[in-house]
Amino acid sequence: MHKLIERIPRLLGMKKIKNQFLAAMMFLILISVPALGIMSYRISASIIERNHTRSYQSSLQTSGRILEATLDSIVSASRTFLYDQEFLLAAQNTSFAHDPDGKRARDALLQEKMRYYTFYLNDILWAGFYDQNGTLYSGGSRVNSLGAMLNSSFGQVSKTDWYRQIIEAQGKEVFFSYDVLDPTNANEVFTCGKLVRVPGSLEELGVLITCVRTRIFRSAFPSAGTDAADATAAGCYMILDAGSSREQNLLYCNNPSFHEALAKKQVPPGLFDEEGGFFTTRFQNGATGWQLVHTVRLDDLLRDTGTIKRYTAFTAVMTAAVAILLFLLLSNSINRPLHKLERVIEEVGDGKRVFDEQFSDDEIGTIGNKFLEMIGENYRLNESVAQLRLRQKEAQLKCLQAEINPHFLYNTLDSIYWMANLQKVPEIGQMAISLSKVFKISLNSGGETTTVRREIEQVENYLIIQSLRYKDKLEYHIEAEEEILECEIIKIILQPFVENAVLHGLEPKEGRGALWLRGKREGEDILFTVEDDGVGMADTAQVHAGYGVQNVVERVQLYYGERGRITFQSRPGQGTRVTIRLPAQFEGPWGPKGGEQC
Repeated sequence: MHKLIERIPRLLGMKKIKNQFLAAMMFLILISVPALGIMSYRISASIIERNHTRSYQSSLQTSGRILEATLDSIVSASRTFLYDQEFLLAAQNTSFAHDPDGKRARDALLQEKMRYYTFYLNDILWAGFYDQNGTLYSGGSRVNSLGAMLNSSFGQVSKTDWYRQIIEAQGKEVFFSYDVLDPTNANEVFTCGKLVRVPGSLEELGVLITCVRTRIFRSAFPSAGTDAADATAAGCYMILDAGSSREQNLLYCNNPSFHEALAKKQVPPGLFDEEGGFFTTRFQNGATGWQLVHTVRLDDLLRDTGTIKRYTAFTAVMTAAVAILLFLLLSNSINRPLHKLERVIEEVGDGKRVFDEQFSDDEIGTIGNKFLEMIGENYRLNESVAQLRLRQKEAQLKCLQAEINPHFLYNTLDSIYWMANLQKVPEIGQMAISLSKVFKISLNSGGETTTVRREIEQVENYLIIQSLRYKDKLEYHIEAEEEILECEIIKIILQPFVENAVLHGLEPKEGRGALWLRGKREGEDILFTVEDDGVGMADTAQVHAGYGVQNVVERVQLYYGERGRITFQSRPGQGTRVTIRLPAQFEGPWGPKGGEQC
């Protein structure tokens, strides 16, 4: 993927970084601005829908309370019969086999009660009461055409679902979203059914049916307005019978224009969802199970969001134009330090090492300044290595020139050793032979490195001489792991610290003192410790004052770099501890070191 991205500018013929930056900027603008527009459109649409839902959910809840109050008025009207003693007595008296006059009087009374009942509410279209004999007593605007027809069909009525639901409700009012006795009724009506029972004894008297015009719901919803276009854009409040099995479950619609527009498009009222292009808010009425719905076409609801699309396109064009203009103005400030850096690199290739160029503090300037620092540091390192090699050659020359003197010194010390033995003074002989060995190991035939074994041997010879000098005042212990004895280290690295411990730690101490030299392998390093129980010191900086110790520290830093470390710990009256950490394998100034056994 990364290689593909790198190849794109080449395939497009964009070799200059200026053109690549311009192409990248245009690509980002063409991607980010439309993406921002789409996100803005969707977010604004979501906010509009959320606010619309919140607003109309509250409105539908208010309409629901008004609807319940309206239905309560119908319930109250139907329950007036429970307190009408004339009605209750007439409804109970159903046996008139030998009293035709009594039956006519009863029928007239019940018929009159139904007629007066329809006057209780203006919106009651008609009302009917089936007694226990199946006789229908009705009142209202459709009595003449309906009553005669249904008197002879009670058997069919009693088998209908709506009649069964009324009986099962045991006196509780049941609402239906249509005219139960005449489902083909084109008027916008609904029905309330109730099983009438005698209060107290709960004797069933019959079924009361009240058919009410749906215009009674107008007070529950806002007015739709008169302009058809505005009314359609505003949407519509509806009451849907979601539990109805009938194809037409629309009970009420407050916006005829919207309803007619839906009818022309053949949109079923029960399918008001976003897939159909509508945004719908619903509220369920607990008493009837009917849904109070507000629906509006999504195009009308989100009409204002089209402005976002236009502004997004305008913003994309303006942003691209401004970006190109700014890039052209700033391209010189980008190219100038690049050209300067290119010129410096060419001059370095020509051999120039000292520059007066100054770069700015931006990213390209930082690269330029770092490059100049690297050139200067590289120049200084080359000079340092050259001087170091020169010093090595000088040291080798001096060593060759001084080879004659050591032979004379060795012969002289050997003569002292034999004379001391002849004179029976073995201490002087031991001191002479130890001193001879110290010189031989120190010279090391002019080599810069030696083995740990020979370095420890040099320390032992030095301590033998000091033991003869201080008699019983000095006690020393040398411990070294076998695996490090053949490792190579730079020579004369331990003896100066041992000498410093004897002269400055143990000699001033009253009584006997001890010194410990330990060597071991620790991971990829060799660890030496030189420890004494002498007088100690408060400030370890005093250790660096001596030429011998300072010389060792400098040589360790020169040969081993950061991997070579020397640390000092000391307490007055308790002694001093020196820790020397060297890499077992290392790359010295003149090649790899360490020995095959490490």
